[in-house]
Amino acid sequence: MAIALTPFKALCGFRQASQIAGYCEQLTDQLGPVVGTDGLAALRGAVNAFAGSDRAKEAIRLAYSNLMRQPESAVKACLDSLLALDDGQCRLLPLLREIHADFPGDIGCLSVFFMNLIELQPGEAIFLAANLPHAYLSGDCIECMACSDNVVRAGLTPKLKDVDTLLSMLDYEGRSADSCKFESVDLASGVASYAPPVPEFCVVRLCSTGTQGELTPPPLPPASPGILICTAGSGRLCAAMADGGQTAERTVNVGDVLFVPAGCQLRAIESVQLEAYLAYAPAAAT
Repeated sequence: MAIALTPFKALCGFRQASQIAGYCEQLTDQLGPVVGTDGLAALRGAVNAFAGSDRAKEAIRLAYSNLMRQPESAVKACLDSLLALDDGQCRLLPLLREIHADFPGDIGCLSVFFMNLIELQPGEAIFLAANLPHAYLSGDCIECMACSDNVVRAGLTPKLKDVDTLLSMLDYEGRSADSCKFESVDLASGVASYAPPVPEFCVVRLCSTGTQGELTPPPLPPASPGILICTAGSGRLCAAMADGGQTAERTVNVGDVLFVPAGCQLRAIESVQLEAYLAYAPAAAT
């Protein structure tokens, strides 16, 4: 899950097959050679198919796999031809230029025609389910994720790329950009919960405007410690154990990271423009 701290842009999940087909038709001379004749035919045949149907998913898989397996020379020719166009010929060309400036010649630049562009404002979030393709483009965020040792990359990175493994594991279901966004739930004034449909983690945001008397997140579960990071402002934290035992107070400022014991009840008092995030595992409650 990624929660925006600033205006934030990302690519997330595949567009619907009909939308991908539309861009391929609009830019057939440029995208046709890398998507392939069979990829174009599959996308055209899936235009009216249900977004979650096997036909639509297979069309996206075939076209994207063809693209990602292209040799460097074909990728360069495609990018050169696209960058030579006027921006008015396709609304995604400005975004392509922006990404290409950061990753010149990278095959991942062409994913703009296959993946949804998500634009978030501070406090908005996206949830990234397993095998959902994504790429962070600009802005700052808080990212919280389950323990993992299988991050697989294929573009827009200087790190190791494993194209075949990535293509074998992706979720090829087309979806709308709005469906990728994840809504928080306000628990109290200045306290919001981001609880995705997984047992491994959730995040609580504490955010005061001006000087606010007190912000109180839910108590941590008895078996779940947490980690808190302060991203803006300052405040004084009071911590008390649920069993009525040890209590503690501490002033937090930007950049501070605290370990919060399991079963602890936090309160932020005397906060000044405070913004902090508390992550923990709700499954520990059971």
